[in-house]
Amino acid sequence: MVSKNLPKDGSVVIFEERGVSIAFLQETHLEDKDNVKLQRNWVGQVFATSYSSFSRGVAILVSKNIAFRSHRCVKDNLGCYVTVKGVLSGKDVTFMNVYCPPGYSPVTKSDGLMD
Repeated sequence: MVSKNLPKDGSVVIFEERGVSIAFLQETHLEDKDNVKLQRNWVGQVFATSYSSFSRGVAILVSKNIAFRSHRCVKDNLGCYVTVKGVLSGKDVTFMNVYCPPGYSPVTKSDGLMD
């Protein structure tokens, strides 16, 4: 697993070169219609939220090479978090990517993320 801000050129090829199975990206600066750009050869699943092309946005990229089946995805409309619950190699898992820019209230359990 790796966590990284999305490079300015939008390239996620470096993750494939390094054999990354799950990538947590922040500050993607992509609009909803542009999140498909994160779907690359090695990426099997993309779970992303966005706000604008100028700020925020997080994503979780899951490699085609791992056995992950998602059951639930929760994301906000401010581009600050995405949570995915599912099964990874027979085990229940929860992946959460949270970005808290200045002026944003931290996410709490009452937000329904962990239900």
